Amino acid sequence: MVVSGNVRMAFEALCPQALAVAIALEVGTQAQALVRHALFADNWLYQRGQPNSAQGDVIRQQVRDAFFVDTPAWREGVFQRAMQLWQQAIDGLQAAA
Repeated sequence: MVVSGNVRMAFEALCPQALAVAIALEVGTQAQALVRHALFADNWLYQRGQPNSAQGDVIRQQVRDAFFVDTPAWREGVFQRAMQLWQQAIDGLQAAA
């Protein structure tokens, strides 16, 4: 599956002559076992369950909770860490040039 609307695609559109390489940054939300459980439940839901059901609503919320903590403090921490990593990447590229 191709995820559209990401930063890599913007770079490709703005600089078609350049090679765009992307990475994904994942941040912790819950213990790995809980994240795995949510993903297994989501897979089951779409393979054998009924997505448009109360159980489907519960499973979709489990998946959302596995990847997003809906608090200002978490969002701010994630943003700050992402900006730090972007700066480190830029610094590394400048040093390699």
